[in-house]
Amino acid sequence: MRRIAMVAALLVAAPLAFAADAPKSAGFEACAAKAHGATFPLLHCYAQEMQARDDAVAAAYNAALAAAADPRTKGFIQASQTAWESYRNAWCEAQVSRSGSLARLKLMECRLQETAMRTNALKELVAR
Repeated sequence: MRRIAMVAALLVAAPLAFAADAPKSAGFEACAAKAHGATFPLLHCYAQEMQARDDAVAAAYNAALAAAADPRTKGFIQASQTAWESYRNAWCEAQVSRSGSLARLKLMECRLQETAMRTNALKELVAR
């Protein structure tokens, strides 16, 4: 029960602590400029940016695990990461309408934002 409460607290606190939009990379901006607003090329840009954010969250997660001296803390970090991945995917799906050409772009935007917030939360955990 205590583990569930800790995971819930992390999931609630992280978005509040990092509510500002995370800026996208220069590579994304250049890709998006070349796409000229066309959905399919923009999806490619978002996929590249998502890979970079996934790499960043994985590095922050591994750093948090390495910094945790207590095995129980490591277990909580692992449980919170699994819960966060489920949360991010479900939350972002809930944010998107089921029709329209922009639905996939909105989904990717949500995932980028949530992943940036989680990366920051993990970095903050290591900095403590």
